[in-house]
Amino acid sequence: KMVKKYFLEKMKHLPQIWSCVTDVIFPQVYHDGKAELLELKELLETLFKEKKYDQLSAINTKIEKLQKEVDEIERKIKLGNELTPENVSKWLTACYVKEDQRDLYFDRLSKFQLQLSNDYKTFKDHANERFFSKECRVDEEFILKEKSQVMLLYNLDLPAKLANGSRGVVEGFVKTKEYRDLIKAIMHKRGMDASTDVTTDDDNMLSQDSSMESTNDEVGENGMGTRVEAPDEASAKSMNDKESSAPLTDEQLYSTISGLEKETVEMLIKNLLGMQFINDELTEVERALAANMDRLPVVKFIEGQVRVIIPQAFSKDFKGCGVAKRLQIPLALAWAISIHKSQGMTIDLLHVKLEGCFAPGQAYVACSRGRSAETMTVEGFSEERIITSEVVKKFYSSLKNKTEFNPPTWTAVLENHKRASEIREKMINQYGGEKCKYCESECKVYQVKNHGRNHGKWVVQCKGEVFLNGHTYRYVPGPPLT
Repeated sequence: KMVKKYFLEKMKHLPQIWSCVTDVIFPQVYHDGKAELLELKELLETLFKEKKYDQLSAINTKIEKLQKEVDEIERKIKLGNELTPENVSKWLTACYVKEDQRDLYFDRLSKFQLQLSNDYKTFKDHANERFFSKECRVDEEFILKEKSQVMLLYNLDLPAKLANGSRGVVEGFVKTKEYRDLIKAIMHKRGMDASTDVTTDDDNMLSQDSSMESTNDEVGENGMGTRVEAPDEASAKSMNDKESSAPLTDEQLYSTISGLEKETVEMLIKNLLGMQFINDELTEVERALAANMDRLPVVKFIEGQVRVIIPQAFSKDFKGCGVAKRLQIPLALAWAISIHKSQGMTIDLLHVKLEGCFAPGQAYVACSRGRSAETMTVEGFSEERIITSEVVKKFYSSLKNKTEFNPPTWTAVLENHKRASEIREKMINQYGGEKCKYCESECKVYQVKNHGRNHGKWVVQCKGEVFLNGHTYRYVPGPPLT
């Protein structure tokens, strides 16, 4: 709508006009350079610890040279994305628009980007509040280490029984570049084309190429339509001249990956050799590299499968606004999880604690997460924990008695929700200002959710303590039902 509003239909395909709200798209040579810099710095640290001081100077020289190349690429790409009259002229030329309209389009683009930035900020704040901070199944950051017990958060390979909820242990971490090179080597061994194009969410292309030489001039002054050739010494050794060179031997394949046990590498290679959609795996790994993820976790699952876990997109569609998306490793530490968060999972080994179940169907959801009765245990079982929705009871009763079933309408549900919110607000206004008689702390007001004898009652309770040392905890009368 905004593109039409500002008459920018001829330019809407250019990534530069969206640069005020999107990440800068750098060519693959840039990401490869950043990854190589990290490796060289790690090598420098290792040589220093091993007191091989005579090799430090050469490594430092390589780092300085590569850092300048990376900085130059970054500078040119960012300059090419800036909204300036000169850049607008180049963009118009690329769109076959007459250059004498430069000032007109510069003014349109300035207003367009101003509104776009403001709208994006509003949407981002809304997405943070409604999705990223509450509903998104993965956090922005989380910590993993070797031997961490983890759980999959998406269906990785259903035929291999690797589904949402599958449990495993982190065996180690593989460098993303090394895993990419291994995939390419396996594809070469299988006689497949290992070239790939990575498409971003805005349908802008990042091209990958197996050629090994590049100059800064190839980046282009305006960063548009850039196709660069990625320098990669490891790939040069293993993938040089794909059409004429022989595939790597098994021993050479094993040496592609460093830092993992040989048995683990063997299982990874075996999996890649039999992988049906290995092109998709390569594309996802390239995207991980583009997102500056330099290492990926290697997980051994409970049934013996070993897999490299690649970032996946967790998203929510806000109709009329856009899609909020987080790219993250689809793992969670697998020590404990709430019943609500376990919905949709199939968990290998499960211990269920039913104390505190308060919602209809909650106990069912918890107990149905296991694979079988032999792989799960249940603690705290009692009849009062099995809470069934009254609507469900009426439905099955109508089936049994062959009577008509009239489910509640959305209007009735919304009215009930509105009524409950009004009651809660009224109770908080009436009792929310109370102080604990023992410690003078502020009290909280809430309704008992557990389906016991006190279900539905309202409580005023000290925020700090319950039933202890005279701290406030008392039932209060609720408002009339009418």
